[in-house]
Amino acid sequence: MPLLRDAFRSLPPAIREPLKRFLKRVMFRGGQPQFSLEQAVAWLATLRDAGVSFGFPEDLSADRADAFAILKHDIHQDLDRALAMALTERANGFAGLYFMMGPHRLNRKYFGSPRSWEKLRSIQEAGHRIGLHLDVMDAIMRRGDLYEEIAEIVAGFAREGIALAYANSHGNTAFKQSGVAASDFFVETARKTHLSDEAGPAEVRLGEHLGKYALKTIGERFGIHYWIDSSVLRDGVKVAPTLYVTDNTGAIRIPARNISSGKFDIHDKFVAASVSALARASSLILLHPQWYASGASAVKHYESEAAKFSPKIVMDVRDLTLDNPGELLDVSVRKDGFRYDVRLNRRRTADHLIVALHGGVAGASVLPVLPRWKQHPYFRAPILSVFDPLIHEHPDIPAGWYVGDLAHDATAGIADIVRRIAAEMNIDADRVVFIGGSAGGFGSTRLACALGGGKFISINGQARIIDYYPSGYTPFSSVFDPTRTPEENAERHQDRWSTPPMLEEALARGAPVRGVIIQNANDEHHFKNHFTPFCKRFGLPVEGGYGPEKRLRSVPYDGEATHGPEPASIARRIVKEFIPELLA
Repeated sequence: MPLLRDAFRSLPPAIREPLKRFLKRVMFRGGQPQFSLEQAVAWLATLRDAGVSFGFPEDLSADRADAFAILKHDIHQDLDRALAMALTERANGFAGLYFMMGPHRLNRKYFGSPRSWEKLRSIQEAGHRIGLHLDVMDAIMRRGDLYEEIAEIVAGFAREGIALAYANSHGNTAFKQSGVAASDFFVETARKTHLSDEAGPAEVRLGEHLGKYALKTIGERFGIHYWIDSSVLRDGVKVAPTLYVTDNTGAIRIPARNISSGKFDIHDKFVAASVSALARASSLILLHPQWYASGASAVKHYESEAAKFSPKIVMDVRDLTLDNPGELLDVSVRKDGFRYDVRLNRRRTADHLIVALHGGVAGASVLPVLPRWKQHPYFRAPILSVFDPLIHEHPDIPAGWYVGDLAHDATAGIADIVRRIAAEMNIDADRVVFIGGSAGGFGSTRLACALGGGKFISINGQARIIDYYPSGYTPFSSVFDPTRTPEENAERHQDRWSTPPMLEEALARGAPVRGVIIQNANDEHHFKNHFTPFCKRFGLPVEGGYGPEKRLRSVPYDGEATHGPEPASIARRIVKEFIPELLA
């Protein structure tokens, strides 16, 4: 075997690398080895129980006395496992850094697609942060200037609502024989200043860039201040010593302590040894999402538990009754070719009904997504969870905004169902509260109006679909009316592609519609393009407060610089302050 390994390593890179990729495909055809995602998260929880706190690079300092860890994940292959890991970490109270490549041969099958952008935003919305996984050598060979490559990538991510403040290097092995590493191209970290005289033409071209770039300049020009490979650098200066933990060989290792798990096995001996080492230091933990598989049949995104969805089929809304004695009732209403799936949770009784709507569903493993249906202890009221029917028809679109398509008015269809269920429960229409985030916030506003006098809570919602990201509204437009451009659809159907027309009409005719518009002030895209124009149109103070006659209220809050769900502080106010006020 050593002779075979040496012979393989002696092959020219142009032959060795394609052969390596081929052998990997053959070796893993029967199923690629993998860690258990649940086992990995349990290990992280054990570290936390031992006193290790988890955070971001900004939390690291040289004088920090407690045990501290930064989680980092390099995304290779597709984004599905990265999103599954992100959601599982969030469910267990962890947040980390997810490093995504720009355009590259390794991700050419999915980079730049609407679903990929939506998945990255879903990772970000789960409380994680996105960084750039940069193949330094590939960028230099293709473009000839690393700064130009970074500028283009940063601008592309920014257009999709993702701010890059972190980066690390992809380990390109094509030039391994020359002994050059990604760090050699930065003046702060370069160890190699020239290549040997035997270097080939490609190496010579690459050698011209050794020590040419500066991490400090990258921070100043592009806002990427942290470079995080095996240590944490800010503007090229190491922040503090860290123990490096990596799974890049298929075993989780702490090289400096000679500690290792088994091959794709986090055994008890490793857990004990790693706790002993990491509970005394700051550490940087690299886990590659593609090597972690969930033992569960699916990640239950948004608590959907869709696999357990067993609906009563109803062909006419007038036939919808609540004669099922159970606390949960699943119903699928079939109307005009659309399928409306809802779940009613009656584990709490009250004089009002909560109707929960979801946002983008690019991360959903199974359909339907049934938002907030488990939150009866929190709302202390019955909850009707509603799935967007357009996504049943077109599961590849990231969001449908509860609008439907040109031929089907999903908003009106859902309003009919809500009205019927509320009547069956002896709840008046003006005691129905719609709540949703992002696309669900948009839907909540319009559905409150469609009901005739409902209440709504929009959390980081859009005001106009066309002002969202192109990767979201372009797929939606292609199924709403494929004969027209998104801009044409938005202009021709303003009453359906935006919230103000319907709300203005309801308020003008004196309908008892009331609402709270909640917005993270640090979600720059939504604060600037949705919240602020909405507030100005309805006479609401952007800094927070009431509009005319106190029928609408704006509530900005200081959250993470990302688009996501409400924090716990806002969640408490929703229950204790906003809902009682809307229903008063």
